[in-house]
Amino acid sequence: MDEMEDRFDDLRSALDLANTYLQNAKEENDGEHDDVRKFINEAKRVERVFRKAISALGKPEEKQQLEAGQEAYENALGGLIADGKFVQRWKKIYSTKVQRFYS
Repeated sequence: MDEMEDRFDDLRSALDLANTYLQNAKEENDGEHDDVRKFINEAKRVERVFRKAISALGKPEEKQQLEAGQEAYENALGGLIADGKFVQRWKKIYSTKVQRFYS
C-alpha cells in the first residue's frame, strides 16, 4: 500500500507542476506546449485508474482495482521503471522549456 501511495503522490505532484506551468506559459508558436498537454493527458489517465482503486478500498473489488492502478502506473510513460517517474519526466520536459527560454 505504501508503494501505491508513493506512486499516487508522484502523479499528483507531476500534474500540479505541469498544470501550473501550462496555466502560466505563453504559447509563442502553435503546438509549442503539445508535449506538456500530452504528458498531462497520460498522467490524468493513470490518475483516474488510481482514484477508482482508492474508491474501491474496503470493497470486494479492492484487490482488482489496486492491481489495475499498479499496472497503469507501470505501463505509463513507455513502461519506464523508476520511482517517481512522473515527476522525473516532468523535470525533463520542463528543462527543455527553460533551455529554450534562456537560449
